[in-house]
Amino acid sequence: MYPVSVTVSASRYTARYIAGFAWLMTLSSFVQAASIPVRHLVGIHDTPYSNMTGGICPYLYSTTIGAVCSLNQSTGQDSAKIELDVIGKFDEMAYDDFHKLETKPTEDLVQRVFSERKFNSASGIATLSSYFNRSHISFTPLRLVQAYYVSNPVFPEVHYVRAMDSIFTVQHTFHFDLNRITEDFRRGQLMFSVMPWVMQRNRNYVDSDLSDLIISQKKEKKSTSLHQDISLAARYVPGTPWLRGITLTAKNLNGVEKCRDCQDHLLDIDSDSRRRFQLSADFGGSFPVGAFILGAGVESQTEEDAKTPVRLNLTAVYKLTSFGFYSSFNETITRIGFLYEGNLYKSGIIYTNEKQVNALRFERKNEAFLVLGCSL
Repeated sequence: MYPVSVTVSASRYTARYIAGFAWLMTLSSFVQAASIPVRHLVGIHDTPYSNMTGGICPYLYSTTIGAVCSLNQSTGQDSAKIELDVIGKFDEMAYDDFHKLETKPTEDLVQRVFSERKFNSASGIATLSSYFNRSHISFTPLRLVQAYYVSNPVFPEVHYVRAMDSIFTVQHTFHFDLNRITEDFRRGQLMFSVMPWVMQRNRNYVDSDLSDLIISQKKEKKSTSLHQDISLAARYVPGTPWLRGITLTAKNLNGVEKCRDCQDHLLDIDSDSRRRFQLSADFGGSFPVGAFILGAGVESQTEEDAKTPVRLNLTAVYKLTSFGFYSSFNETITRIGFLYEGNLYKSGIIYTNEKQVNALRFERKNEAFLVLGCSL
């Protein structure tokens, strides 16, 4: 292994060596315990609406009373349709640097990446969905998450991880009118959604020093896994003017995806196929121009360093005829964005401020995601 620069003074070299050794020892303690998780910027079941509302509204549509959150895309009266949705990180440099680090890195590139002292990642998802009545089938041919990090200023080491997922999902939502069940029960509607899904994930890991990468002898490992799971959701719609609904969701009941190689690498993709529970309520109303939705929910925490067992999510939506302005907040990420929905296509941008990895206390990052969609 070779240092990045050999024309440095002894004192400068010593200082860099001490700093690099201390940093390397810190990272080694994490590697011995577990890999450092890379947070998902785009989840395996993210729709444009769920991403923008922090998962409180899986789908959102407009009716005569204004904007409404829903468990499914259709109101039950719409005709069948096919849609393509794409969400991707709008950061060309991240992809370019990742490609260069993966193929043929140079000392100048590694020096620049390390001097910026930032952890970088990128992600995107493309989903083809067929909706009919209260059911839908969706296929995600590619959900990509990748990240890289350069550690140790004296003997640079490049770490990167890439996950390429393919996901097949089926969902059906049952509707029950409660006033038909018993006269004493409060008038309203109960929805129950069942969503089984299958995911195939291909992972690539590299943990190599700079000299190995330059001579094209990178230490790369690959793994493939298949995961089957099911998610359930129940939503009570009381039919009141302001309270639009209360939703209870049990996600990924089969639990954690098994990965034999995850503990052997510095970085890993923090799988959002872990078991989660979420309880949320959304409120809505209309103005002379436009409609709004306010939502709040609590979700079980799965991060290893979570300070509390649950996380509070908040969202606010203001919707005009075709434009929607969205925001959501929790302790990890803040999202603000807009979405235009035409008859045949949708487009928008999501701006995020996110704490990527709690374990290493990386600084919060500002990023932008592009949202595109069309009806086929």
